[in-house]
Amino acid sequence: MSENKMKEYTGFFKEIEKFKEKQNKQKQRGLNDYNILTTVLESHDEVRLHSRMIGSLLNPDGLHYQNTLFLEKFLDELALDNFEMDLNNIKIEVEYKNIDLYITDGNKHIIIENKIWAEDQPCQIIKYINIIKEEYNLDVDENNIIHDMRVIYLTPQNKKVSDEHKVEGNYISFSGSENKLKECSKRDNTKALVPNELKNYKVLFKKIGYKKEVISWLQKCQYEIQNITNLNEAIKQYMGVVKMIIGKEETMVDLLENELLKDEKKLILAKEISEAYQKAIKKI
Repeated sequence: MSENKMKEYTGFFKEIEKFKEKQNKQKQRGLNDYNILTTVLESHDEVRLHSRMIGSLLNPDGLHYQNTLFLEKFLDELALDNFEMDLNNIKIEVEYKNIDLYITDGNKHIIIENKIWAEDQPCQIIKYINIIKEEYNLDVDENNIIHDMRVIYLTPQNKKVSDEHKVEGNYISFSGSENKLKECSKRDNTKALVPNELKNYKVLFKKIGYKKEVISWLQKCQYEIQNITNLNEAIKQYMGVVKMIIGKEETMVDLLENELLKDEKKLILAKEISEAYQKAIKKI
């Protein structure tokens, strides 16, 4: 090995040492890969982690004591046309009759189906539409449209709704046969919630993503409460989990990778060292 190459390696190792020292100092100041939420729940847990966390922030009566602040920011992200809700009478429910997230003021209704990796269950969305329609005796027009309801499909990165439902002109409805709908109506878990047979209605539908709308919403919430340390930290921790499921989390390894990518020469040296390491391991 030439003297120049040896100097390159020596210099590279010194830079790595400096980088590690910098990391250790950052860890001491609080920068690390620890996330309290993922120590007790899986990052992709739709109901116990994501639906509950989002629901707790949306709830005006939540322990965050921010009234409707977070809810208003969330509704801004949804940007639902001609769908004003009475914020003084808002009710937020998590897993209400199996609906992941449900927002209502008694007159207007938002059903949020939260899908991380799980697939849609048979007749799932049309069943939820029927549950709320029956409970509140909502009006249906001559085209079978329920105007006081919206269905939101929340996924990490714009996942498509199952083929069992169709979206036409921004309206979602059941695309299966009448027999399939009758079959779903007979299921025990459906009959308990919808005593009558399921009917096919149309409701305005919108897809939103953790990658865009949820991250944007959390950032706006953080901005509003930046001086409330514990609440800011809670939102920061949850944002870290969201970044895990959309593949944007930056760990210490990611930071080192980014450092190497800044300089092609460093990247080549790292590759050579990795190859030498693999050869050395085989000799042990």
